Amino acid sequence: MTVKTTLQSIIILGFLLGSLTLEKLAMKPSMEENAADDLTEIEIVAQTLLDVIQELQFVKAELSSVKSENTALNTAVEASASKKSLELVAQKVQKLSESNSEINMKTDDIKQNVQRVEEQVKNLQKMKEPPKVAFSATLSKLNNAFRFMGPYKTGLNLAYQNAITNIGNAYDPNTGIFTAPVRGVYYFSFVVFNPISSSTKQYATGVELLKNDKHVVTATDNAPGVDTEDTAGNSASILLEKGDKVYLHLLDNRIIYTDGNRRNTFSGHLLFEM
Repeated sequence: MTVKTTLQSIIILGFLLGSLTLEKLAMKPSMEENAADDLTEIEIVAQTLLDVIQELQFVKAELSSVKSENTALNTAVEASASKKSLELVAQKVQKLSESNSEINMKTDDIKQNVQRVEEQVKNLQKMKEPPKVAFSATLSKLNNAFRFMGPYKTGLNLAYQNAITNIGNAYDPNTGIFTAPVRGVYYFSFVVFNPISSSTKQYATGVELLKNDKHVVTATDNAPGVDTEDTAGNSASILLEKGDKVYLHLLDNRIIYTDGNRRNTFSGHLLFEM
């Protein structure tokens, strides 16, 4: 029985009881005759009212139970929603963590690539930088002594033994030979000094610059006479291939002099690569 039905029943019963009371008062003479019947009818109505009251109490209890269940259900729904929200947040945090790990890995890879590129750039720069090549040498390491070399019937290659400067180590002071480390244009110069000697016969001096045994330029001077000290020199810019050799050669039947003043020199350096 619903709450609405129960309320309708109470209203009807109340109406019936009221009608019955008015009717009894109007027919008072006959009430004594029907007293037994009226009593029975009242008892039935009273019993019905009790039943309705019990039904209302039951409905009230059910409503209270439903309300409690509804509250519990709402609480459970809210808890479930909160749990689901937390799970979603946890999933997003996990994804962010994974993304962050991937980003860190990619960052490390990028750093390694950058380091490799920087090393390659440095190597390329070193490769592109022109080599530093320069030398200067004197004919001997003599200090307080002196010496004449020649004359020789057949001339010889001169080894300028005292390397003052030898950047790049392209010049060999033991042989007097310069070996081109790279293809390029090189500048060479040399000076020849020849004083008068104590010998009754004086000799002229002469030195030539050779490239791979081929003549390039020469410096000569006549034998000393009235002028007791003679100096000659020459220079040239030469295109050399890598490995080409350049050196000085004393001419046949000529002499060259050396002492502590170191006036016989041989120099060269790279102008630019080709």
